[in-house]
Amino acid sequence: TDKATVGYSDKKQNVSFIYERKQGKSITVNYLYYVDDKGNTKPLLDKDNKPMTENVAGVLYGDQKDIIPKSIPGYTIKQIIIDGVKQPGTDKATVGYSDKKQNVDLIYAKNQNPNNPSTNNPDTNKVKAADVTVHYKDEFGNIISSDQILSGYVGDNYTTEAKNIFGYTLKTRPDNATGFFSTFPQDVTYIYTKTSTNNIPNINEPNTPNTPNTPNNPSKTPKENNRKAKNEKENKKGKKKKAFKPTANNNLPQKQGSSSTAKNQKTAALPQTGTDKHSSLVMLALGSLTLVGALGAAWFSRKKIK
Repeated sequence: TDKATVGYSDKKQNVSFIYERKQGKSITVNYLYYVDDKGNTKPLLDKDNKPMTENVAGVLYGDQKDIIPKSIPGYTIKQIIIDGVKQPGTDKATVGYSDKKQNVDLIYAKNQNPNNPSTNNPDTNKVKAADVTVHYKDEFGNIISSDQILSGYVGDNYTTEAKNIFGYTLKTRPDNATGFFSTFPQDVTYIYTKTSTNNIPNINEPNTPNTPNTPNNPSKTPKENNRKAKNEKENKKGKKKKAFKPTANNNLPQKQGSSSTAKNQKTAALPQTGTDKHSSLVMLALGSLTLVGALGAAWFSRKKIK
């Protein structure tokens, strides 16, 4: 494309040079707002709490491009500046070709509120922001607690907190748990996971009654202890009285359902006569031996004298 070489011809020749238009550098569009009556500005924030900017492709040589300001709730476009030069209108910014990067500043002012004059003072720097909604959900996207709505002014920071929800444990804390209010609505979502049911008391199960404390020797009840003491007392009296041997009467009806334990207790209450009889026999035998010994001694003494 550096040259066109033409030879001899007996006819007219045409040489065409075709050019392509050059595209200008990109254009950066900045969205700002006035913070006071002295012309100082700050960037408006998007839904991610970042300054609102746009990158627009450059204009072809010889062309122009119109940039239309966005409609932002609570604000009105007041001034358009292209590369430091104020433009006469505010409906659009007309940009031509340039081999250098261009900047377009769209400057807004907050809307006046006749019902609240304090918000009309530019020095307050307070513009009502869009709400921040805090959600509490489980791993499957189910809502497990009511949402919280946070309100504030553009540029102010907000802070959200996790809830203590019975039966759930916080799994994911969102990156935007803290941030800045902006003109765009924002959502903050906390994710929870369900805890194990083994660690949760079952309110539907009845309470198990406490087991009463048992005595050290559960085999002996107070009633049986009283019977034993009574039997011991009767045994002592039986040794002093004449032995009594009860006779069985087979004609008497026996009480149905009597236990072996009751029979043993009745038998234990009778006096022990066998021991006394044995002692009497021993004493009688000893007396007889003594008498025989005395008679034998007397007989030997008489025989010796003769």
